[in-house]
Amino acid sequence: MSILLKQSFFKYLLFISFLAQGIITVLFLNTETIKYNDIKLLTINLILFSISILAIKNLNISKKSFAVILVLGAVFLHICAMSSPPSTSDDDFRYYWDGKVQVNAINPYRYSPADEKVAYLRDDFIFSRKKPCPEHRIKPRECSKINRPTVNTIYPPASQATFTALYLTTFITGKSHLPYQVAGAIGVLIISFLIAKRLAVNGSSLWASAVFAWCPITYIELVNNAHIDWLGIIFALLALSACASKKYIRCGIFIGIAFASKFYPAVISPSLISKKPLRVILSAILTVAVSYLGYVLSIGTKVLGFLPGYLEEEKYSNGERFLLLSRIFTTHQSTYIALLVLVIVSIYAMFKTDPSFPENSALLLLVCVTLISTPAQGWYSLLLLSLIAITKKFFILPIVFVSSYVYLAQQSFGTQRGIAYNLYIWAVIITLALWGAGSYRKKKEHHVNLEIAQV
Repeated sequence: MSILLKQSFFKYLLFISFLAQGIITVLFLNTETIKYNDIKLLTINLILFSISILAIKNLNISKKSFAVILVLGAVFLHICAMSSPPSTSDDDFRYYWDGKVQVNAINPYRYSPADEKVAYLRDDFIFSRKKPCPEHRIKPRECSKINRPTVNTIYPPASQATFTALYLTTFITGKSHLPYQVAGAIGVLIISFLIAKRLAVNGSSLWASAVFAWCPITYIELVNNAHIDWLGIIFALLALSACASKKYIRCGIFIGIAFASKFYPAVISPSLISKKPLRVILSAILTVAVSYLGYVLSIGTKVLGFLPGYLEEEKYSNGERFLLLSRIFTTHQSTYIALLVLVIVSIYAMFKTDPSFPENSALLLLVCVTLISTPAQGWYSLLLLSLIAITKKFFILPIVFVSSYVYLAQQSFGTQRGIAYNLYIWAVIITLALWGAGSYRKKKEHHVNLEIAQV
């Protein structure tokens, strides 16, 4: 096959895979049976996504042309994702409510949506008129579109500031999911740019940034389902980049904002403090303290909101969430084993991190946390996906995908620990197999190169 013919083949392959991915996304998201078809949607789109990555990897194009294709491809997928309201999540109703509460000068941590003191703020976007609340009280899932309407918000201050800003846009757009979906789409583009920038700094080819930008989990969870996690990912990547550039105070500020967006980006903190730990730690603590200051002075420890209840609900507090460990140890023991492993890995990351490329240590931390905590929410794996794109350790992708399959399986069949456990076991097996195959190939190529050199 000539070079020209080969390039034409991959161009058409890329176009067809994108078109098919977009059409399938729109069709599936706009069917009434999406709840039972979402696993099929994810699987088909992951296959098409793999084809599109193969195509872009093999295209011989300039950086400028790649950037155009990356953005156009992402925007196309985002538009397809926004053709439907959130398909498997209702979190953006809480975003809307928290923003509305703050615009009306009320501390979002003070009252739950069910509290009668904020009843005057309820509107038909998040409260059903078909099923009126008896005696103006809100019972869980009875008349409110907000999940857990009887508990206070769980989202930290940086997310709350974003919710307020996005709510203000509804004065123009009207009451809809669109502002939150558009924000997710913009967030994905920013993250993709940060990934591409980091790849360029390290002299790597830019095609790997498409692994994040075009991944079905990315545009389904951050755009269609409008999860706020894009905010924490942006600042986590900025923190890593600042650390690599020896801008330690800036690094601390960025990881502090990431923590104040969604708590879990704090997991990568040990990879940021191999050099100048005091500067990073103090600036991070100060950033978090400033973000919480007004709320804490107003209502004290209530700023934790539903966090303790969420940890208990997800079985983290009693150890049942640690699926892989709980098959070997008791649930009580699993908690201590999990903490011990995290401490060991964190210490390793602190002393073994390459200051010029902390993403490797951050990746190790996230993989360990994911396998220990076995999350059942696909959007929690997207920070891991961004680091896989930067480090090009693609054999870890099954660990990214598995949490989405666990979540969708629970949506369709109910919570079943056995299914989740088996999915995670298979993800680990496939990951190890891919790692082994990659190591063997590299070893074989090394031997071939040595033989050629000797000749």
